[in-house]
Amino acid sequence: MQQVRNATVCPCVGVGTLNDSKAMAALRGRVKIQIDRERAASSSPNKPTKTSARVDISVVLNLHDEARYLLRTLRSLQEAMQYAAQFGLRMELVVVLDNADADMRSALSSVDLTVFDHFQVIEVAHGSLGPSRHAGIDAARGAIIATADGDDLIGFDYFHRMHAALKAGGPKSIICPEFYLGFGTTCYVWQFLPLKVVGAAAMMDNHPFVSRIMLYREAFNELHFADVSYQSGYAYEDWHFNCSAVAQGYDIVVAKDALVFYRERQRSMSRRFRAETPGLIPPSPFFEPARFHKIAWADFNGDRPRSLPPTFSAAAFVDLPGMADLVAAANAIDPAISLGILKNKHGSTNFTQPAGLSRAYFELCGILAGQEFTDILLVPYLTRGGGEKFILSVLSALKAKRPDTRCLVLGGQRIAHHHWVDRLPNDSLFVDLHSLGITGLSEADIETITLRIIQHQAGLKRLHLKHCEYVDAFMRNHADRLCDVSTYFYHFCEAIDTIHGLRFENGFGFDLITEAGHSFNGIVSDHQAILTDLKVRLGDHFTPKLHALYAACSDERRVFSDLAAPNGRLLWASRIDRQKRPELLAEIARGLQTSQPGLVVDVFGNLGVGSEPECLRNLPNLVYHGTFDGLSALDVESYDALIYTAAFDGLPNVVLEAMSAGLPVIAPAVGGIGEAVSFQTGFLVPDLIDDDALASAYLAAVAELYADPVATRRRSDNARKLMESRHSISEHQTRVDQIFTDPVTSESRISPERGIQRANGVRATKPPPAGPILIGGQKLNAANPPN
Repeated sequence: MQQVRNATVCPCVGVGTLNDSKAMAALRGRVKIQIDRERAASSSPNKPTKTSARVDISVVLNLHDEARYLLRTLRSLQEAMQYAAQFGLRMELVVVLDNADADMRSALSSVDLTVFDHFQVIEVAHGSLGPSRHAGIDAARGAIIATADGDDLIGFDYFHRMHAALKAGGPKSIICPEFYLGFGTTCYVWQFLPLKVVGAAAMMDNHPFVSRIMLYREAFNELHFADVSYQSGYAYEDWHFNCSAVAQGYDIVVAKDALVFYRERQRSMSRRFRAETPGLIPPSPFFEPARFHKIAWADFNGDRPRSLPPTFSAAAFVDLPGMADLVAAANAIDPAISLGILKNKHGSTNFTQPAGLSRAYFELCGILAGQEFTDILLVPYLTRGGGEKFILSVLSALKAKRPDTRCLVLGGQRIAHHHWVDRLPNDSLFVDLHSLGITGLSEADIETITLRIIQHQAGLKRLHLKHCEYVDAFMRNHADRLCDVSTYFYHFCEAIDTIHGLRFENGFGFDLITEAGHSFNGIVSDHQAILTDLKVRLGDHFTPKLHALYAACSDERRVFSDLAAPNGRLLWASRIDRQKRPELLAEIARGLQTSQPGLVVDVFGNLGVGSEPECLRNLPNLVYHGTFDGLSALDVESYDALIYTAAFDGLPNVVLEAMSAGLPVIAPAVGGIGEAVSFQTGFLVPDLIDDDALASAYLAAVAELYADPVATRRRSDNARKLMESRHSISEHQTRVDQIFTDPVTSESRISPERGIQRANGVRATKPPPAGPILIGGQKLNAANPPN
């Protein structure tokens, strides 16, 4: 239903009677809206005729379930429109009904809209304010658009003041009222200061402005209200709109003394919706690194004064010239609006100092501005480990096949020192998000920074995830907001605890896959067993996402173990922590004192977090040599075999490296180890729950190792052949190419699931660094302002 009407404007009082109380009373009496119930009962109430008369301002009024407030809202609008008519402004009212309930329809049909100069009534079924506003804007005939909501009132000079500010500001201005007087469930008054005072940086983590705005219609050729329905996963279409406007060069200006009476109601749809959704707006050009760095430069580099504006209070508002008349006029329409209620309430402004989140994002944008990355990897931190080595090998393989690959690695958890930054592919960049020089960042802040960088990184093709607390929380909160980037989750093993003789798998990774796996393009593991378990537990529909990628392993060294003349030394090389079971190794060493006297176990181990090798001390046949940097750094020819212990695991690199070098391996049948170590390729120890029985099984394997040197040599040869075929660099490269295909992208980067356009990124304007860069440990700032 669309209706248009050209009606006669009621006579208005003269311009000079603004502060004349009798004139004001007359004005209020003349502009009241008539209720004609007989007409409401007729078949065509408010049926208009079309007109070609000029319209200066179209007021787009969005309605849903505000029936009980409608009459007062319309009276306030008509009063302000008639006041503006004195200054030659011709206005129309565009009413947009979005999924209106029966009460709303009944209320609207009972109101005589012919008192408005022009009016239209449009029905839509968006269930979202953004598209509903656009429906009204598309139908509007005015050169200027003013937004309005169904439960608020305005000062009678509102349109006149807003229009004057717009004319003064020009076509790249968005006009906000200076004051919001809240009434209803709570009462307050809020003064809005313009963008040049508040600063764009303040818009990073909160919205310092409002949805009640006026601007030229032509602005909507480049600006839009986003669809932030409940299903979108976002909120605050007004915040998003204003951010995008600022990013595109618009100024937010305040209309002096323009006043909105904002109804605070406990059960409003917007309040309920925002309570159930996170405080996040959709992607916007505002968050593009180069653009945000340029926009926020003045806020962080002394170009904008950051001193607090004068204190504002409700008492100060009450004493402003003319405000009593404006509030009195509204009080006559709705008695809940009263200076008597307001006088002892709170008053404040929209001015805030930029939060740490904004500053941290600014610093990171200064680093990333002008650079493009095809891949982003999220890790807790960079450290020496099998999982890290596996993922870095994937990134290196991607780089080898696609030379334009560039990786940004974001570390989201605190650690004193990072390792292996030098092992990142050339042209990579590592950033420790906790070392941006900003103190007090919360985990939620870290997640927000991560999200905005991913969403606004031009040329991004793939997101890689190593499971950790940072990634777990981020994906649980934001998985559905990453639908236009191919996401790969690396899943190697789950921690296991043994309690009262029973084993419990601590399925943190599994639960994340359950909750966020729908957003993963691939779940990648270094072995097949854990993927088979996922298929059994989750169903066949997950099968296309499951990818076993065996690690590349190549060692040119040849270990010819002549166990007829053994070295009398075994090698244990791993991380010393609960997972790798150093206490079991100590128990095995005690057993070897009896079963293999003179046999020594040399231990190399990097200490895990909070770990101490105390259990490895004071044993004559167990020698701890400290840390090591991979098996390639050790003299493996001096050992008879590698002995490996673990409570849970994937397919550990040290096992593969030993097999590749021809060193016999004794290892437990946990995780994916059995896919490499078998009775044909090594010595596989059964995964027994009783520690005494397990230690005895290791002792039996050691005895078997030395009992038949020819059979041991045959197993080692078989192990090398397996490594040369399944774990070769060429086979690994082929599998990487099959798994990590380039996604189909377009310049607009439309999200089909969310219907939200991802902001186009800024093209790179400076060359990438020559090698991996570690960012962290000092406060960062750009030396020069952006161009």
